[in-house]
Amino acid sequence: MVLTLFVMAAVAGVAAMAAWWQQQRHRPAPTAAPGVPPGNLDRSDFRAPDAPLLIAVFTSETCSSCDAVWAELSGYESPLVATQNVEVGEEAALHKRYNIDSVPTAVVVDATGETQAAFVGPLGPDHRQVLADMVALHR
Repeated sequence: MVLTLFVMAAVAGVAAMAAWWQQQRHRPAPTAAPGVPPGNLDRSDFRAPDAPLLIAVFTSETCSSCDAVWAELSGYESPLVATQNVEVGEEAALHKRYNIDSVPTAVVVDATGETQAAFVGPLGPDHRQVLADMVALHR
């Protein structure tokens, strides 16, 4: 009887620790106001979570400027800079999780997922300069 209680308590403890560990690994998405890029991203939601820099471009197949933004930003791909096209038809859950309601939205995050820069809409000269400077630090 004592052995059974001990085994049951051990199983319950392991289950509780596993649940806690899973919760720590998958942090809740940051809350963002509509039209405002998120302040951080959970890097495990995206490819190459260990890359020092991630450029996530939230797009839609029906967006007229998304292709041009993705084509430009995907050119920054390198061993130290991961890029990912997050198209709403294929990745609707990520658009919802990060409250993305305007496309294209490009979010540049560091290794911890903290947003370093974000751009909504087509890229302009100022955006390109910020990106060039930031990526230069990670090459």
